[in-house]
Amino acid sequence: MMFKKSSYRDERVLPFSAMHVFEIVLDIECYHEFIPWCQKIRVISKAENEIKAEVVASFKGIVATYVSLIKFLPPGNEEAGFIEVKSTEGAFKYLYNLWKFHPEGKGSRVTFYIEYSFRSKFMQLILNMMYNIAQRRIISAFENRCGSLPDNG
Repeated sequence: MMFKKSSYRDERVLPFSAMHVFEIVLDIECYHEFIPWCQKIRVISKAENEIKAEVVASFKGIVATYVSLIKFLPPGNEEAGFIEVKSTEGAFKYLYNLWKFHPEGKGSRVTFYIEYSFRSKFMQLILNMMYNIAQRRIISAFENRCGSLPDNG
């Protein structure tokens, strides 16, 4: 059985500044506090606009570890910012994730895109069955986190 890449896209207008949402999404070391299934993230290296990190995720007893390269550019007053994630090794055969943060008045328009394929056909099958629901929960977790922390952006 052949598995193609799976993908998910979402866009939300939020009552938070683009910089606030950007900072929440980039704060990867706190993901385990609010992201479902995120067990641990270890930063391997940091550069000016780049982070390399190891992620450990767990779902119903299935543990997946992978390394991601994260490139980012903060939003400006009128310019969109982004966070781009690519898996370089581990559980994913392919992982590409892109967040864009567009300032809109006092709020922001945030777009999210992810495309992935697991090395394990079993993991791909399990995740394909419930991924859209899981992804909406993860996006909502970010949105709730934005609401729980002060917006200084």
